[in-house]
Amino acid sequence: MGNSARFDLGILENAYTKNFLDIPWDFRNERDVRTLVSLNPEIKKNYTHEGIDYNALSDCYKQIGYCSEIWRSISPH
Repeated sequence: MGNSARFDLGILENAYTKNFLDIPWDFRNERDVRTLVSLNPEIKKNYTHEGIDYNALSDCYKQIGYCSEIWRSISPH
């Protein structure tokens, strides 16, 4: 899952290819965070995170946090 799947996963795909490594996912399984966010955009808008802005690992944890909340909001209990 990427925040723009073709951007994030495209960068990773390029790195794997340049290092002669197999890409460890099937392109048919690529997903975009924006699709999930569109189902409940207020959660991302109001999500708070105690991380460092523009830090890849911190951004990843933030994305996991709001995606998890969105998923819980749309999943049957």
